[in-house]
Amino acid sequence: MWGKGKAKLDVARDGATARGVVTTAQRHGGVPGSGGYSPTYYDLVLDVHFDDGTTSPLACRLGSMMKGTDLRLAAGDVVPVRFDPADRSRMELDEKAMLEVQAAHRETFEAARVHGAEMAVAAEIADQQRTGAPSDAELQDISDRWDLARAKARECMEAHNAAKAAGQTKDAGRLLAEGALANSEQVALGDQYKRLRQLRPDWEPSGS
Repeated sequence: MWGKGKAKLDVARDGATARGVVTTAQRHGGVPGSGGYSPTYYDLVLDVHFDDGTTSPLACRLGSMMKGTDLRLAAGDVVPVRFDPADRSRMELDEKAMLEVQAAHRETFEAARVHGAEMAVAAEIADQQRTGAPSDAELQDISDRWDLARAKARECMEAHNAAKAAGQTKDAGRLLAEGALANSEQVALGDQYKRLRQLRPDWEPSGS
């Protein structure tokens, strides 16, 4: 009795993961027309890096002339790839994972903007209720918090870039969220510090 043979692996769903470095990103579409902007899509060339240290080229298309894509890519981007371990010629861009990361980034930056706006509103209300110039302690506290937020934002983004380049998606997402929140705080604290310094123009932070 003849068997039907072994079914091929569904690469998109069950394939092993690798990292691809975009070497060429040729963008198409995105131009205005009578029906609005045409769909944006890409013809890509990747260097796919496997965990065993080997690499393989991959030419693929992201989006299509009809459907397009909301993703944006450029040479030098690191992207997720799925492949069949039994046949590495069967590779494809993991668009689902990329869209999930994009959605997570959007939520991250929205949360950071809300956090920064709430800090700014609280500071403006405090300014309206102020009856005198800020004290040395108050100015020093805001100055110190501003410095810490700037340092944290810078450190988180540097660590995020390193984690992203290494394919450490979860760590990269966590560091991006922390960096975005720190950045929103440093913007709000910086604005507050500058407003208060106008009331005490001769004051200088300790150690300056």
